[in-house]
Amino acid sequence: KYTHILVDIWHSDWTKALIMGGFNVLIPAFFGLNMLNAYVRKRRNRTDSRDKFTPLGRRLFNEIAAWDLCKVMNRVCILAELFFMLQVGVSRLTYIFLSWLNSALASLDLGIVILLVVLVGMTMFLLPPVPGVPVYVFSGIVISARGEGTDGVGYGGGLTIALIVSFVMKLIACAMQYGIGFFLGKSLKIQQLIGVDKVFTRAIEAVLNQRGLSPGKVAILVGGPDWPTSVTCGILKMNLPQMILGTIP
Repeated sequence: KYTHILVDIWHSDWTKALIMGGFNVLIPAFFGLNMLNAYVRKRRNRTDSRDKFTPLGRRLFNEIAAWDLCKVMNRVCILAELFFMLQVGVSRLTYIFLSWLNSALASLDLGIVILLVVLVGMTMFLLPPVPGVPVYVFSGIVISARGEGTDGVGYGGGLTIALIVSFVMKLIACAMQYGIGFFLGKSLKIQQLIGVDKVFTRAIEAVLNQRGLSPGKVAILVGGPDWPTSVTCGILKMNLPQMILGTIP
């Protein structure tokens, strides 16, 4: 079953687009070095092959040559635009909003600031396109700044509070996302948001369905994107404490 999933992933045009876009100029650089390697081996009489590539280079070249490059490059463009929208567009707007909020909270009491940070952070965690990093940065900047201006807390104390608040927010957000999948998992909109029909999500599902906390499951819970991973756990009705435990590292 897992072998078929991996084969489907490899043959997916989206996977090929990720390889093509991710390695980019390194692909022709590899083949150039591979040709040089084959030439040196022939000059030193290490091989009788007349191929301009080494055996490994030839297999990789034939594999890429068999791809439908029009479809693959089209998906590379789509992925690049999505990356720009999420990492540049949404992320920049998030930083602008959080910077404004930071200045607006500068005069408030530390306890009120922590409460507002939790409310804003939890709201942003539940928005699929918003990454978690700006929330952590915002929490660290705002709470540590207010801690520095609060007697008996200081910058170090504020930073410690920010770390604890961010950690707790992360776990609560994962539990809430789990609840979305648990109670609303049959909604077509939720299924579209996490891409239940995509090979990537099906591969995550196959690993998360394993019993216990295997290294693969922990790796997905820790390194996987929050929204699809936690919502998928809810749809699969995984054990919630086990999911939280696997997310902690």
